[in-house]
Amino acid sequence: ANSVVVDDAELRAGPTFGQGLYLVVSGPSPKNGDQVRLVPDLVQHDPDYRRIEVLSDDRSGHGDDRPSSAERYEKSMPLSGLSGKKGIELVGANGTKKFDWMG
Repeated sequence: ANSVVVDDAELRAGPTFGQGLYLVVSGPSPKNGDQVRLVPDLVQHDPDYRRIEVLSDDRSGHGDDRPSSAERYEKSMPLSGLSGKKGIELVGANGTKKFDWMG
C-alpha cells in the first residue's frame, strides 16, 4: 500500500443525529487508478491521537478491476470507537494533520 496525498480533510457530524463524527478526506486520485482507503492504526492502545493513514492499494494484477477515471477521491469513515483521548492524527503522503475533539 502507498501513502496518498490529502488536500482536504475535515470532521463532519454523521448524517443521523447521535452517530458521532465522521472523518471526510479528499484529494487527487492516484494516477494508476488505485483504490484509496482510510486505515486506522489499531495497534496503539488508548493513544492521545489515533493515527489514521490514507493509503492506496495496488490494483495491478486484478484484471477485472477498471481503474477509476475520477480525478479526485473522497473517502469517509465513522470515528465512533476509533478516536484517541484527544483526537485523531491523519497521515497522508504530504504530511500529517491533527484534529482535536471539540468539547
